[in-house]
Amino acid sequence: MLNLSKKTKRVVLVLLFLFVIVLIPGRFVLPQMPVAGPYFTSFYQYMDGFSVWSAGRSRDIYYPEGKPEYPKATVNAFFEERDVQFVLLTSDVTVYVSPTENAREVTSLMAGTRVRPTYTGSNGQWSFVLDPLTLKPLGWCLDVYLGYKDRFEPVSDWGLSDFGMCIGEYCAEFHVSSQGLFDMSWEAIGQGLQLSGTGNGRLYEYNGLIWLKQANSANLDELMLRTPEGGLKHEFRRQKEPIRLSKKEDGVLRNTKKSVFSF
Repeated sequence: MLNLSKKTKRVVLVLLFLFVIVLIPGRFVLPQMPVAGPYFTSFYQYMDGFSVWSAGRSRDIYYPEGKPEYPKATVNAFFEERDVQFVLLTSDVTVYVSPTENAREVTSLMAGTRVRPTYTGSNGQWSFVLDPLTLKPLGWCLDVYLGYKDRFEPVSDWGLSDFGMCIGEYCAEFHVSSQGLFDMSWEAIGQGLQLSGTGNGRLYEYNGLIWLKQANSANLDELMLRTPEGGLKHEFRRQKEPIRLSKKEDGVLRNTKKSVFSF
């Protein structure tokens, strides 16, 4: 067994600590930095190629040449939740190892899935995307399926009227005019607290994605998808939470859950 000095042991422990911080929790935080973020993104992409837990197929992914760049001049076109930046897929998407439909498929992603683009080819047809939480490279998909904020257009003809929903302990009711303007009320119950509020805003749409943009930025924006039956459903990560279409006289959808308070 090695007989290391106390100083050497301290150095080893510090390096090990920094290694763990950078590789594990750091991958959720460091890439969000305004200036150095893309460099950390490149670092994690590089490390993923050596990760023993990475799927073997992902190692064959063709990476963009040079340092991956964001496909927009700024990240203002991304949605953001709890410091995680993402866009939604407008439909079911096939992800490839390289930017061509003749390439081998990596995976298939469902409509409403969150991804984080980091690079778009010069012709604007293909984008390189990551998992927005783990920053694991996913591969290449057609750029037209990426729902950036600046691709949404105001809804001017809305066929549905009222709908209600719950996400965890948060419940909301929306009344939408035929011109796409909405009023809403919400409540959240948990940990002995009961909060409620109201808001208003406008609906925006891009290729079947619906963005309920609040006039008050303190309120939560919602992202939904149109269904083939003419209804609405949540983005993929919240697909098990139903959206109830209703008439105004049906009354408010009340929250009966009493567990952990969360939005």
